[in-house]
This record gives sequence, C-alpha cells and structure tokens, in this order.
Amino acid sequence: MINSNRSALFHRATDPWKGAEKPQVTMVYFTDFNCPYCKKLEPELDKLMAEYPQLKIIVKMVPLQGQSSVEAVDFAQRVWLNEPAKFLKLKDTLMAAPRRLDRQTLAKAAAMTKTSQWLTQAEKSISPAISDNLELMRGLRIGGTPSMVIGEQIIVGLVPFERLKQQVELTLEARDEHG
Repeated sequence: MINSNRSALFHRATDPWKGAEKPQVTMVYFTDFNCPYCKKLEPELDKLMAEYPQLKIIVKMVPLQGQSSVEAVDFAQRVWLNEPAKFLKLKDTLMAAPRRLDRQTLAKAAAMTKTSQWLTQAEKSISPAISDNLELMRGLRIGGTPSMVIGEQIIVGLVPFERLKQQVELTLEARDEHG
C-alpha cells in the first residue's frame, strides 16, 4: 500500500513539513487539530526530531473531528501555501490549545502568529489538498489520527516515543543496507 501511494505520501507540494531539507528518513504524520492524542504526540515528535536531525516530518492535516477541525485545517493550509515560514508556529499554537478549537480560539491563534489575513480568505486550492489527504488515509486503510508512516510501516494511534524511535532506527538501517 505504501509503495503504490509513495508519490501522494511523500511528494505533494501542498503538504507542510518540518525538519531536514535533505532527509535520510521521512515520516508522514496524519493529524487533526482537535485530536487529543495528536496533541499528546506533538512533544514526542519534537523530541524525535531533536534526536534525529536527518528526519523530515510531512504533516497531512485531516479534519476528522467536526466543523471546527475543517475550519482549522483550511486556515492552517492557507497559511502554509501563502506564508510557509509562519506555519509551524501556527500549528504549534493550535495544538497547544487545551480544548476543542472554536472560532475564537482560531482568531486568537491567528493574532498570536500574525496570520489573521488567512483566517477567512477562501482559496480554491485548499479543498482538493484536504480531500486528497482524506482519500489517501482511506487508501492506506487508516481510520484515525494520529497515524504515521515511517519507512514501510504504518503506525496508528498514540504510541510511546520508543516505538517511534525504533521505527526511525529500522528505517535508517534499511536505507544504509540498500544504499
């Protein structure tokens, strides 16, 4: 499943990412800004990136948790496409919200990250990118967030840091063996 979806997973210009520009290992991370498990996973991903500077994380935003998720993903995607340098701060601000996002929380995050102009501006290219992410999840038989693809492995749910670290190590070893 991963091989037949490799281009959609790893090579879409509409996908935000963080980490290594020329990675030795790439993780794809499906996330919803309202997912409480995604919020708990975020510090683990930061820790993983600190330990593996050769890691790149591609963020696939999917609105699975209602209308406020749709609004948050639309907003974050507009920021990525128009001011990518501000995306990570916005993503971190939205993920740090202790409860479900609402319009007031989105407005506050927009003000804090100086991205308010993208909060309500409609952009045609947003919907296809989000639909593509949802379709990709279905194609990979992933039903929820957080979900990650590391190497040839799909990892679903909130998993311990050690599991993520182990999969990154295995992927790096496989890469070294196959050149």
